[in-house]
Amino acid sequence: MAKLERMKKLILKSLLTIILVCNLTQLVEANFYKEKARGWHWYEKKKEVKNEKIKIKEVDVKSPSEQIENIRKEAELKLHKAIVSPTFENIRKFRDATDKTMEMSEKFAYNFKRFIFTNPKYDPYIENPASAGALRIDRVQMNLEKKDKIRALSKTHGLLYFFKGGCAYCREFSGVVKNFAAKYNWEVMAINLDGVGVPEFPDAKPDNGIADNLKIEAVPSLVAVNPKDNSLVPLANGYLSESDIEDKVQDIFMEVG
Repeated sequence: MAKLERMKKLILKSLLTIILVCNLTQLVEANFYKEKARGWHWYEKKKEVKNEKIKIKEVDVKSPSEQIENIRKEAELKLHKAIVSPTFENIRKFRDATDKTMEMSEKFAYNFKRFIFTNPKYDPYIENPASAGALRIDRVQMNLEKKDKIRALSKTHGLLYFFKGGCAYCREFSGVVKNFAAKYNWEVMAINLDGVGVPEFPDAKPDNGIADNLKIEAVPSLVAVNPKDNSLVPLANGYLSESDIEDKVQDIFMEVG
């Protein structure tokens, strides 16, 4: 009996082995055909991989000028909308747009200052300072240069002074002309148009028609003349202060010469 039992177990084990081998064979054959004879790998052609270009979405990058123009247009549109329909919401949107612009401007101004501070050669205030003390020094220097120029012109030009002794403005202006001429060493020829003298120019010459020839239409009148070419430059028609004459001389002669 024991021997018979061992025989049955051996037969059962053999049947299970046969069934397992058959199933494995079928599985291998199925995979083999499914994979298109993968066993012949040296004969198979490799799958071609297509080089598909990856499409990158283009971003519309605007220039700085376009960005600024868009910001300006946006703020302008919101302003117009707020004016036409002044609701709180429209006004808020306009303020937000202007605040954005102001913020950008402030950042630029801040960094611009920092740039100037760290790059002195770009600082205009080094050569043209704006402090009170610097401006005072600048005015003094300019006045000195102006006086030197006026004094230099006295060597090439003289003054013709037309007046009427009966004219109150002429009497007052005669003292101004006298002081100006003495200060800068200008020679003055005074022309009396009405025969009434003034103490500043007791040796004034009577009008011999020169006033008409030079088309003098108002008194007092002060004219600079160059004897070499007989060129005339009007300096004053009516009453002026001494500093006004100085400025006039400088401005005119800087322009013509």
